[in-house]
Amino acid sequence: MLFNTTHNNSEAKELINDFLGHPFSFFQSIKMGGIGSKRMIIDEVSDNFSNLMNAVSDLNYGNIELRPNGILVMINKGLENFTWVIPYRKLVIYKTYGLSIHADGKFIRFRDNKTYKENKNFAIQCIQSAYQSGARWIVLCDTNGGTLPDEIFQIVGEVVKIIPGKNIGIHAHNDTDNAVANALAAVNAGARQIQGTINGLGERCGNTNLISLIPSLILKTKYQTNIKKENLKNLINISKTLNDILNVQPRNNAPYVGAHAFSHKGGLHASAVEKNSSTYEHIDPEIVGNSRNVVISNQAGKSNILNQLNKLEISLDNQNTNEILEIIKEKEAEGYSFDTALASFELIVRRELGHFKEFFNLEKFRVTDERRWNAKGSLVTEAEATIYLKVNEKDIMTVGIGNG
Repeated sequence: MLFNTTHNNSEAKELINDFLGHPFSFFQSIKMGGIGSKRMIIDEVSDNFSNLMNAVSDLNYGNIELRPNGILVMINKGLENFTWVIPYRKLVIYKTYGLSIHADGKFIRFRDNKTYKENKNFAIQCIQSAYQSGARWIVLCDTNGGTLPDEIFQIVGEVVKIIPGKNIGIHAHNDTDNAVANALAAVNAGARQIQGTINGLGERCGNTNLISLIPSLILKTKYQTNIKKENLKNLINISKTLNDILNVQPRNNAPYVGAHAFSHKGGLHASAVEKNSSTYEHIDPEIVGNSRNVVISNQAGKSNILNQLNKLEISLDNQNTNEILEIIKEKEAEGYSFDTALASFELIVRRELGHFKEFFNLEKFRVTDERRWNAKGSLVTEAEATIYLKVNEKDIMTVGIGNG
């Protein structure tokens, strides 16, 4: 609700009093430590407030007054004054690089300068008034994602001194890759609600990633949640399901649920994790529905080979294991990659062990391509392949035609 309060408007004054309550008395103001802000510079407004900004002057000013049931935001435009009336039930305040006030699809952001610093206490008063007016949750929002964990801890710590932590929440963005850390810092400071999304999906760099946050809270802290530890194994399927719905490629390096989260490539790593998994794995991967993956590559050692052979239920002596390792490294040097091609690794091993029976041998082949106009006047491309095979010591030649 917006009023033009340039002149004494008794009708607007009466409506404001009915809506937000009468102004606090002088003694109430002293007891509360102040009920209004100093004049502050307006840095940005929503499009539906652009007509209230000075077209000539570079600076626009405003101030705020507390009422029993809401706040008044006074805006100065030249010789005119406007008052934005906001009840606490609609009020949203963001403390980022300035004081940002939101309600009913509109917002005003005051500049973060000395004037704002002098009004930090006033921002706290706004939060306290909202809580005292019946707001169940006071959610602190790091809207631009630029606040670091130590700052979050300090800010939340200040707020919980005046509002019970059981009514404080945190809404973090991931613009500095600290959303999960900021959420945990807020909880350590006393907050008890965390807002986040699956896989950290959100505006710009995303929000707090619940897929990372939930197991961290349950497995790494003593805080109690309503999520049972045995249900953590469902996290990986939840994460994959959302990726499938959005047709998004999963992050292989995603904590807890990524394909690489518990992968070990270096020979030393693979050897150590077989002897003592805690050396390179901070939890048992099965707790979150994941699994250990020892990668076969040019950096592999005997432990990598033995780990995969055990999965294939293939037993080799030390000499054969070394021979397989050398073959893998030679293939990698030629350009092959077995990181995600374990079936190819199995074929190489079984071929070297003589487990394969050669059903045929390819002697030679020839492929020719033809591009022509067909009877319907369409330009078509056809390929003709001729192959020569030896099957059971018999020579066989066959020809095939296709479009590729």
